[in-house]
Amino acid sequence: MLDSVRAKIWYKDDKNIILRANQPAAAAMGISVEEATGADTYDLFPDMAKKYHADDLLVIESGEAMLDIIEEFTPKDAPRSWVKTDKIPYFDTVAQKRNLLVVSMDITALKEQEQVVNELNSELAQNNTRLLTANHSLEQFAHVASHDLQEPLRKLMQFTEYLSQDCGDELSEDGRYFVEVISNSARRMRQLVRDILLLSTASGKELNRVPVDMDDALRGIMQDLEIAIRDAGATVEIGSVPVVSADPTLVNQLLHNLVSNALKYCTADRPTHVEVSSVSGANGGLELRIADNGIGIKEENLVKVFEPFARLHDRKQYAGTGIGLAICRTVCERHGWTLRAESDFGNGSTFIVTIPDVKLE
Repeated sequence: MLDSVRAKIWYKDDKNIILRANQPAAAAMGISVEEATGADTYDLFPDMAKKYHADDLLVIESGEAMLDIIEEFTPKDAPRSWVKTDKIPYFDTVAQKRNLLVVSMDITALKEQEQVVNELNSELAQNNTRLLTANHSLEQFAHVASHDLQEPLRKLMQFTEYLSQDCGDELSEDGRYFVEVISNSARRMRQLVRDILLLSTASGKELNRVPVDMDDALRGIMQDLEIAIRDAGATVEIGSVPVVSADPTLVNQLLHNLVSNALKYCTADRPTHVEVSSVSGANGGLELRIADNGIGIKEENLVKVFEPFARLHDRKQYAGTGIGLAICRTVCERHGWTLRAESDFGNGSTFIVTIPDVKLE
């Protein structure tokens, strides 16, 4: 019956002598059952016999089993493998002393898989470290480059303003046009540099998570956007919104960008209306929704709109750098949230921030 099981089973005494072995155990040692009986494991396992014997004696002398021992099985005359072994003491009524029952299962395939997983994890950790280093370097470059660009842009705007004020009467119509183009281009470049700085900050800033009341944040943003709201002839309705654990600076940036976008992409044929609300999410958590009745987004652009520098409209019609929604997506990803857009083109859009582990009060 012992020969019919897959486990390697053998009995040993305190001298490291095999008293009996089943066929799988003998085969794994490269010998027959008959050859195994009476064999000294110091001869069969020259590399590991000392360690095996020490464990055997500990079990025999203590009378307590050792279970789930993961070790190499290193027979001299057969392939090496990995086994999970139980060593169990028993009283031999014939010899009138305590001997040992050994039961081993081959786990070589599992160890090989574990090795592959460990190698992959190690490679992943190295790649992650390299990626973090590269991202940090890119963030530093973006930050430094953006700061370095600020000063020449400031001077460019300042001197074009001087040129227009001091020499405007002496300039031809074309000359005044050229000055205006330079000034407008410099302003756009300054805004682009500022937005790149914001994107860099959103990507690399260490999160300072504290309770953030989105209602308070939105009320402050409404004050900041008072002129834009008035110019758009808009109404902004704020419903029930949550308190979340988040970085207050980044959350303010997120909400400011989403609300100002809703105000910007309005249409002249109806009064602008923006609604901020929250509902329970379909898969748990909560959805913060910023809805407008503006121009909407074509279906094929619902993903593209979050890409950096994505511009779906002519700059003359709608100002901007195309980075605002990329910043919003980055802020959400940093917090473990998701951001998506839904739209009825021509009738408005809804931007949805899904926040897990937050319940609607």
